[in-house]
Amino acid sequence: MGELNQKTVTWIRLEILQRIKELLEEKHLYQVVRIDTTQIQKMIDDADKSPEMKAEESRLLRLTRVSSGPGMPLKSQIANALNRHRQKMRDSAQAILDNYWTFSTDICDQLQTETEGKTSNLNTHFILPTISVACEQCDAILPAHNSGFRGQEQDIQTVSWPVLKNGQVMFCQTFVFPYHCQSCKNEPLIFLVHRTGTKLMLVGRNHFEAVQVPNTIPQKESTYFSGAIVAYNTGNILAGLFLLRTMIEQYMRRLLVVTGKKTGDELADKYARLLDDEFPKRQPSLKVVYGELSETLHAAENNVTQFIKSRKDIENHFELLKHLPVKERNENKNPNQRR
Repeated sequence: MGELNQKTVTWIRLEILQRIKELLEEKHLYQVVRIDTTQIQKMIDDADKSPEMKAEESRLLRLTRVSSGPGMPLKSQIANALNRHRQKMRDSAQAILDNYWTFSTDICDQLQTETEGKTSNLNTHFILPTISVACEQCDAILPAHNSGFRGQEQDIQTVSWPVLKNGQVMFCQTFVFPYHCQSCKNEPLIFLVHRTGTKLMLVGRNHFEAVQVPNTIPQKESTYFSGAIVAYNTGNILAGLFLLRTMIEQYMRRLLVVTGKKTGDELADKYARLLDDEFPKRQPSLKVVYGELSETLHAAENNVTQFIKSRKDIENHFELLKHLPVKERNENKNPNQRR
């Protein structure tokens, strides 16, 4: 294919690493990111305005002035040069996107540098980026995770295979990306990422995603709340809605010291009597939130909008309790205390 256009190569390599970082930091299981090639196409379309073509036009103009005898018109020479430049950019993009990729961690890259060096194609070989994600093994907030782990001696094997789709070969790969929390340096966090062409999907991880729960959520019911977020993040909307409703019901039962059979409406009415008189004026009651969730669950609707609204209403309710605490009960002098 010949020499590649380094500007195109640099941009695509950066785009791939940015999408991997986005996938690992912001996406959840079975969610995807795609390598954006629109900017490359724009660069190809605007190649006539690029510094490379301006320099080539100046070179051709100088040659035309000093040459003698008939030759190809300057306009045709420039057009041919532009076509070659655009084709070189396309070939450079294809050389990376239509090929297998290899990855090294920070640790293994250092080891290879110290020994025999890399044997991979440098254009399709990447060093995994540092990421900031929650660690379920420590209390640090979004600590930095470096790629690789202490004691790693070689890169993890990648599974690669071609697939024929619509008459074209599509490159499929499954990668193992190991990371180490720089706060606690405990057991490594391992991501499993599947690639199909320009699509990357997060398909697994050895430590389940750590969920950040607001500290205003009562601790004893926080597992239901975090479970709801996990269910939502993994596409199980109905399960998430159920867990939000369960969180509300279990909180009210505990606060009211109710063990027998009571409906959600009965619990919510009794709970409302404990709230400050200003509460209904500033925030939907838990009875409203509970009712909306029940209606959605009875209809078996995977309602994303309802989940987002109910989650926000619950968070706002307990945030407001910091300023308008529930009235004291003999059974529990500080019923909103996290314990």
